[in-house]
Amino acid sequence: MRKLVVLKLDGDLHLGVQVTLEIGEEGKRPITEITGKLPSNPDMATAIDQWQSTYRSLWKFTRIKAKKIIYDGSISQRRQECNTKASEVQEHLNNWLLLESFRPVREKWLKHLMPDEEVRVLIRTHCLQLKKLPWHLWDLIDQHYPKAEVVLSVPESEPVTAALQTSISRNKIRILAILGNSDGIDVEQDRQLLEKLPGVTTTFLVEPEYSDIDDNLWKQPWNILFFAGHSNSEGEAGCIYINKTDKLTIDELRYALTNAVANGLQLAIFNSCDGLGLARELQNLQIPQIIAVLSWVQYSNSSG
Repeated sequence: MRKLVVLKLDGDLHLGVQVTLEIGEEGKRPITEITGKLPSNPDMATAIDQWQSTYRSLWKFTRIKAKKIIYDGSISQRRQECNTKASEVQEHLNNWLLLESFRPVREKWLKHLMPDEEVRVLIRTHCLQLKKLPWHLWDLIDQHYPKAEVVLSVPESEPVTAALQTSISRNKIRILAILGNSDGIDVEQDRQLLEKLPGVTTTFLVEPEYSDIDDNLWKQPWNILFFAGHSNSEGEAGCIYINKTDKLTIDELRYALTNAVANGLQLAIFNSCDGLGLARELQNLQIPQIIAVLSWVQYSNSSG
């Protein structure tokens, strides 16, 4: 049976972090638990901000202004700078997790988990900076546990009600696929993959208006909501660019999405850049599962 590891992180990079590690089997209570500490790490906080700033600059340059690539030879240099900043964050993370105050947590992990086991690792924290870290590149996971899956999870969760669990009817799975602003990116591949899925009925909204999305979320039951296109996170908020001129925040879709969840929505997938803000807001809507591109990891609203 697959193992479940829950890493609870209380604090931030400026004040330090209290750590609780729980290990058990999927679907069962933990068999062991241990606490530890991680000291403040303002240098890593700075490295995260620098990496994200470089990444966003590269994204705007290569996607929004893609046509200029032909004339500007600095794209390779920008990519290299982005990779360098990402490597710096990874190095900070691994050095931090090798500190003596965290050693008992690491040793407990090694004692109870075998390298060949399938492991789902839930990172639970309120701290936005901690969510931005490349946890899947932690050397313990990256080098020793090839079957480990790292997922961000909400710190507190409530069981999904029976009404929400009645998700997939005896008929085909229903997907609402929104293909938004795709300047500089190819969403046609997303469309082709969705069209090939067996046992699925997919409705496509291509560069729609807000009213089209709102009407479909209110008037039709959906099992899966899919979005491909440009998105952006500003602080703790996120937005999607639904066409070449309009963008939508999750708050603007709150009531329609809440209704969709009540009618059986089980999974939201956002195949777009910088989706941490989206995932953070979606978690409050009690969508059972959320997958969003965070550049580093996937995000889940699963309670484990």
